[in-house]
Amino acid sequence: MAVEIRNRIESDLQVRVQITSLLEGSSADDLAGNILRQLQPKSSATPAARAARIAQQLEQMSDEAVHALLAEKRREANHRSLS
Repeated sequence: MAVEIRNRIESDLQVRVQITSLLEGSSADDLAGNILRQLQPKSSATPAARAARIAQQLEQMSDEAVHALLAEKRREANHRSLS
């Protein structure tokens, strides 16, 4: 069963799971933490480089698309502040 779980996680999420962690009784929290660490972007770009990349992407978008994106981000921020 541990092999099946590992294979499914690795296939679905494209992360590596050590079979020993499953066999040695790691908690679900430990497993989830390991998976989340692997899923986080491994960007070494500086904040300035990331901002430049985002600005370049925005320049390629239409005004309507930029306004729609900003409206979506405002809704998300409002939703988080209400939670």
